[in-house]
Amino acid sequence: MYYIAMLKRACPKCQKGRMFSGWFKMNSTCPVCGMEFEREAGYYTGAMFISWFFQIFIVGPVSLAMMFTGFLFWQIILVSAALLVIFTPLFFQYSRVLWLYLDYTIFHPE
Repeated sequence: MYYIAMLKRACPKCQKGRMFSGWFKMNSTCPVCGMEFEREAGYYTGAMFISWFFQIFIVGPVSLAMMFTGFLFWQIILVSAALLVIFTPLFFQYSRVLWLYLDYTIFHPE
């Protein structure tokens, strides 16, 4: 169903074409069905909020656990920054995938 295609970062329409050609390079259209991924300017603004929630749920618990176990402030900042650097490409891609799937599901129900 949709969940497997979402995990593979595939097109929401055909569920076969790849949405990304690199870590931060999104295809403008689906190579299989031609669906447009790059809509208008500001289309993926909502995806930034999804990415922010991903970051809160990954970095937040780690930071809190470190605070309550006696780590120093600079150690918490260093680990949090490292987690953000490591996970940012995934947050970026999956937030856009989720945003596009939500849009496609709401406005193109089948």
